[in-house]
Amino acid sequence: KKEPKKEPLRPKKEPKKESVEPKKELLEVLNLVRGNPRITYRELMLNLGIKESAIYERVRKLKVAGLLRREGGRFGGKWIVKKL
Repeated sequence: KKEPKKEPLRPKKEPKKESVEPKKELLEVLNLVRGNPRITYRELMLNLGIKESAIYERVRKLKVAGLLRREGGRFGGKWIVKKL
């Protein structure tokens, strides 16, 4: 009897980890927020010249990394930036 061919074992791909040092795009957002903690998503979009969805994604990454958080509500709140 022939034995079935065994597939070579492939190493499992590990999930991509967020780097400790934020990328240039993320630093641009952090710098704008530091300059104006009450800045809106729309103002970030206009200052950086990118789509609003890209701003949401960058802010999400900064929040996950623990570098940025929102204090207060949507209209009366402000951004808090953690020091690097």
